[in-house]
Amino acid sequence: MNFLYSLLFLLVTSNQVISRKYSCPTLRIFEDVVIIIAPVPIEVKAEIVEKLKNHYWGFLKATEHSVKNHLQMKVQAYHPGSPLEDAKIDDQEIKQLYNMNTVKRINLQQGILNSYYSRGEGIFMVVCPHDWISPDKTLYYPYPTNSEDRPIKRYDGATRCTLLHCELGLYFDKKFSTEEKILHDTDGRSVYLILLTNEGREAEFYFNYNDVLYNKDFNIPYVVCPYYNWIAKKNYIKFEPLATNINNGIEKGRGRHILVPAYPNLKENDDIFLCGHIIQKVAPDVRVGYKLHKGLSNTPKRLDFDGEKDILCDGYSALEHSIYIFTPENLKDNDGSIKIKYIRTIEEIKNIKFYYGQYLLFFKIILFNDYNEPQYRSQLEDQSSHTQLVCSGKIPEIGGTLHLMLNSKHVNFNPRINNATGLEMLVVVIDKSEYNGHVKAECTFVSKDKAPYAHDNFYSKQFKTYLYKGKLKDVVIDKNKVVEYLNLNEDPDMIYGFYSCITDTNDKTIPIKNIEMLFVPKNEIIFSKNEPFFFENLDIASCEKNVFGFGELKEMIVVKPNKKHYSNLINKKNFKEDKKLILYVSITPDDADNTIIECHYTAFNQPLMKATKKLLYQKKQISKDSTGLKIGVPIIITICVFIILMLVIIVVLTINKIKKKKKSNLFSMASSASSASKASVSKSKLSKSRSTSSSAKNKAKSLKSKSLKLKSLKSKSLKSNSKQIKTQHSKSLKNRSNTNSRHEKVKLNASNI
Repeated sequence: MNFLYSLLFLLVTSNQVISRKYSCPTLRIFEDVVIIIAPVPIEVKAEIVEKLKNHYWGFLKATEHSVKNHLQMKVQAYHPGSPLEDAKIDDQEIKQLYNMNTVKRINLQQGILNSYYSRGEGIFMVVCPHDWISPDKTLYYPYPTNSEDRPIKRYDGATRCTLLHCELGLYFDKKFSTEEKILHDTDGRSVYLILLTNEGREAEFYFNYNDVLYNKDFNIPYVVCPYYNWIAKKNYIKFEPLATNINNGIEKGRGRHILVPAYPNLKENDDIFLCGHIIQKVAPDVRVGYKLHKGLSNTPKRLDFDGEKDILCDGYSALEHSIYIFTPENLKDNDGSIKIKYIRTIEEIKNIKFYYGQYLLFFKIILFNDYNEPQYRSQLEDQSSHTQLVCSGKIPEIGGTLHLMLNSKHVNFNPRINNATGLEMLVVVIDKSEYNGHVKAECTFVSKDKAPYAHDNFYSKQFKTYLYKGKLKDVVIDKNKVVEYLNLNEDPDMIYGFYSCITDTNDKTIPIKNIEMLFVPKNEIIFSKNEPFFFENLDIASCEKNVFGFGELKEMIVVKPNKKHYSNLINKKNFKEDKKLILYVSITPDDADNTIIECHYTAFNQPLMKATKKLLYQKKQISKDSTGLKIGVPIIITICVFIILMLVIIVVLTINKIKKKKKSNLFSMASSASSASKASVSKSKLSKSRSTSSSAKNKAKSLKSKSLKLKSLKSKSLKSNSKQIKTQHSKSLKNRSNTNSRHEKVKLNASNI
């Protein structure tokens, strides 16, 4: 189905007069209902009706029980004889009729689908009943009777869907009726349904005003959005505002409009602000909103809070402007979308929690004449129906400090002087009697500011604060190392010591510092344990000089089995001190067993811990690691020897195989040389009549040729034998009488090879 906004381009109507007055043709040339659709308000003159009929206007002739155009539906009244409450028609029956494919479409030349509409533009429909000339039949637009501000309206011209209002939905046609009776008197009544479609997809209806400017850097327009009564409330078709716009501004036009800041709120389009949707039930919904144009950026100004009486933004008073709280999408605990909330009165500030990173937006109040319809329409269609942002200001910072909370209760710090550095330390005294095992631990901000907007969660949308174990300079920021609970049943060194509260922000303008604190026990820690002692390990007979990062060793006492006591403060020659330990060096195998070591620690001149170790002497220390090593080393050596032996065997076998192969090759070459020499002697006997010199040359050439063909003769020994053969042949030619003896020598040489 064609989506009929800006549906017809008025090529054939360039001569016609455009005005605010519109009515049906003054001549009766139609037999039934006519719907004329245009993008601007028009006056239909009789002389151009025939031209329009065959060109770019849509003329529909309706018959009983038929559905004609997707903008018009004519059906008989349901439930004859019974009142139709609030002009409602049975949804299911209309859907069945609509889905029966009984819609007869007119192929109208359409403009741009999902077009943007300028000021005063929209969809204008002239609906002409076939008995228009008779005063006894009238078309009615069914605004609910129970709505005092929008009673049922008698049709007196073109209907529209513009920013002013959208008159889609149900129309009634009946003889001899009044506005009061039309809803309940169903006999002989025809019902029409006008709606908008776009080929089964969600359609769009956007207002395109060039002066509606937006920039994310604090240039935000303040626009008039359609609201609940933009379409007749409780009609079959209705308008549903976007949830973020409901009660978020000043209502105007007796519920037809609401004033709201406009910003991109459609994910797939960053220059569209949605006001809401037309809900059509039998067809897809229609998006309604504004197209935003690029504007200049602005810089936020200073906000001054005058107690709870007023707020000033660069001199502009909140009492004289519409005020909104703006929450950017990048703040923590936000869902990734912009939030702009309306403040109706300055008194509301008392109950509003402001957060760091939020802004206040000041808009000029738009005054509309809600009770004078012509003036109201003129303000929307002829004048500017919006304003731009006047001033924006960031909520100022507040002062405060980070604190520790245990089991959701604030813990008081006890400042103490560090004896080593002379600096003050924040000390947290842990009283185990107040807690049961696991304790929830967290850092939080505490406000110390007297500003009316100050509170402890003021910075919670800007950053989070985490508790780590360790000093500030040593902490590695890792969310996996955050301390959330203390287990008071663990060893003391896992509980006590330095902790740090650290924020996860790099914003240098925030007047908050990370803090370092020290966890100490309320009462002296006393514990004892038995320690196996080997004479080779003197470190067992010792005390650490420092514990928990702050506890200092006050005294080390050694109690021998004979009850004799030794102190590092008195018997200094029996002790030795290194970087971290105090060691008792006078211990012997004879008195080591059952010797007791006492380590007394203090912190801030108060007892911190008494640790007692009872030594249980072992004559010989057998380390599991060394035992395993003694067993493992011989096994490894055996394996290595076996591998080396196998390698030697493989190498020897390989060498023998190579030698045998070489010997076989030499024997083959010697046999080839012997055969060659025999062939040469035979040829010498056949050439006795030739001269001695010529015969010698030919024999030499023949022998050379034969030797070159022996490709397997590659060694130097074979070349040497070939030279000897050539020499013997030369001598045989000089001395023919000794031919047989030379032949025997050649054989002998060959066999030697």
